[in-house]
Formats: sequence, structure tokens, C-alpha cells
Amino acid sequence: YFSNAPCPNPEEAAALQIGMRQMVEKKGDLLIATDPDADRMGAAVYHQGQAIRLSGNQIACLCLHHICEALQAQKRLPSKGAFIKTIVTTELFRKIAESYGRPSFDVLTGFKYIAEKIADWEKGDQYEYIFGGEESFGYLFGSFVRDKDAVSSSCLLAEAAALAKKEHITLIDRLEQLYARYGIHREGLSQITLPDTMEGNETMERSMARLREHPPQAIGSIRVAAWEDYLTGIEGLPRSNVLRYWLADGSKVVIRPSGTEPKIKIYAEVIGKAGETTALCDARLETLILETTQIVNR
Repeated sequence: YFSNAPCPNPEEAAALQIGMRQMVEKKGDLLIATDPDADRMGAAVYHQGQAIRLSGNQIACLCLHHICEALQAQKRLPSKGAFIKTIVTTELFRKIAESYGRPSFDVLTGFKYIAEKIADWEKGDQYEYIFGGEESFGYLFGSFVRDKDAVSSSCLLAEAAALAKKEHITLIDRLEQLYARYGIHREGLSQITLPDTMEGNETMERSMARLREHPPQAIGSIRVAAWEDYLTGIEGLPRSNVLRYWLADGSKVVIRPSGTEPKIKIYAEVIGKAGETTALCDARLETLILETTQIVNR
């Protein structure tokens, strides 16, 4: 029972509200919050007089960049080093890893698949695991632990914030630097909640079946350039009831039913165009989610 957090899960914005208020009052640099079993980690940054909450995608990318910069500066970035993210995690993660000459591999949603990949790599000598992350506030640096680890991740983010402060910037400024280098990436999650009944589950199954039988040629005005059905088995991954769409403008949409609740989850990501601001990207993201929801609900 956590009386000061409506939901003691850093995925929920409400869990950080009291801490964010205190951070503004004290002008603290960084707020870090974990869930009770310390596997998920969320954070907020004091920036220009405001408390700004970071998304799971942003934290993963900030940690990844910090790791790559530090290891490269120390000439300790393994030649066989590689990174792992889930299929719903931002493509900015992949771009950062590849810019340091190291690959990033996709796995299905769920940290157990990252741990499984680590174990597979240890059986051979092709890749050496460095860091992995998922949009749902789970990250792991090194392979000592085989699950998302908020303790080591908190240390990692605190170190990244401390080094940024030495440059007289915040982690929000650092994020803007990443956007300037790799392009603005903005991500969002929406959920279509259905009745918790047999009919609700049947509606969910029909919606996914209809999307497979009649794949959308466009989402809104943007053409679908390619799509992947993970139920058929993609790139050697286990079969899963997931659809991923790549749009002609570089946007990404992933649709999957929840494994525990009668919900259909829609993950969307847009990438900034030349001269486009973060605000314009956020507006495009909102439209993309709305248009995808309409397609699912048909």
C-alpha cells in the first residue's frame, strides 16, 4: 500500500506527481522513481523552471547514448558489441547504436525476450550484449541481471545527468542534441478498451483477423510502404499476434492485443521532417494514432 502514489508504477504519470512538485520547489535536477520491485524506472528533469517527465523511449535513448559515448571515449566499446530493443521501442535507439558502428536487434515485447537473446549470444561468439531497453520503462546495462533493472538504470541515468550538468545543460537539452543529430522522434501509445467479457475478447480477435484479411493500404493520407505479421514468424522470432506497419513518410505503427486485458494497443512513432518542430511532430503523432484507431474500430 503506497499512500502517496495512486499507482506505484513509473509508467503512470500520476506516480511521479508529488516528486515532480517537490523537484520544482527545491529546484532539484533530477527525479528518479522505481516501482516496488525495482525493475521499472521513470524520471523527470528540472528544465527551464519546469518538471518534464521523460518517456521510456527517451530514457532508453539517453542511457544508450551515454554508454556509447563513455565506452568509445575509453576505447572500451566491444568490437562485437550489440544492443537490443523491442519492436515497439523507438527507432531512434537503433539509429544511435548504428552511428557507433554497432547493431541493434529487435525482439518481441517483453523483457524476457531480451534476456533470451542475451543467453543465445553467450552460446556463441558473434555478439556481445551491452545494453537493452523497452518503451515500458525497462532497461538493462550488462548481463549480470537477466531482467530489467531499475537499480543500475537509475545509476546510469544519474551519471548521464551529472555529465550533462558539467556542460551546463540538462537531459532535455541532451535529448534535443540527439534530435538534431538523428532527427526528431516522437512516440505515443493508445489503447482501445473492450468489455471484459467473452464478447469483448471476440471483438478483439475479429479486429486483428480483419486487419490481416484486409491490410490497410494507407493510414490517413500516408501510404503503407510495408507491413509485418508476427503471427507468421518474422526474422526467426517466436510467433506473436502483432502487426507492424512502416509508412512511406518513415512513421511506424504497431498493433497488438494485450495478453492480460481486453485491450488493443496501438504504438505509433513519427520522425521529424526537415524544418519541422517537435510540436508539429506531436500533432502528426496524435493524428496518426487517431487514424489508426479508426482503422482498428471499423
